[in-house]
Amino acid sequence: KMKIKYLVEIEDPKTHIVKVKMDLKKTDNEMTFFLPSWSPGSYLMREYAKNIRKIQLHASNGEALFFKQVSKNEWTVDFTKSELKAQCSDFSISYEIYCHELTVRTSHVDSSHAFLHGASYLMGLDSISIEPEIGFRFPALWSKLHTGLVDISKERSSFLYSAKDYD
Repeated sequence: KMKIKYLVEIEDPKTHIVKVKMDLKKTDNEMTFFLPSWSPGSYLMREYAKNIRKIQLHASNGEALFFKQVSKNEWTVDFTKSELKAQCSDFSISYEIYCHELTVRTSHVDSSHAFLHGASYLMGLDSISIEPEIGFRFPALWSKLHTGLVDISKERSSFLYSAKDYD
């Protein structure tokens, strides 16, 4: 399993924007990442990808990486189109996602709270089993986080969690 570190940030809740950064390793010359079109327990197709803004991919040295959207909810990074070519081993995917729909199958952020539904904002990798570690940063006035994930925080002032797999 590949370890992926997610950082989820809510800087200004009134904008309803959640910033997500994924740090991961290159496993192939082409890798596809996605935002699901499904939610566990819901039997309708969802259009979560419509809320994504400002996707960026960078190698660990800061070089922008070439990627393209290949379907409504999938993107492919092509490392052969990078000047680094095969030398790149670590890279990051950053994006913003608009979260302003208050239901049990979507994500919602406002000045009072954030309800984040994983399938609606956390990208995964196609054909690669992952073991996620997710860190959260949110406004200083917010002090609690409730989740079914495993708390691996070293101190109470940080919010760091893990899961055995993407699902």
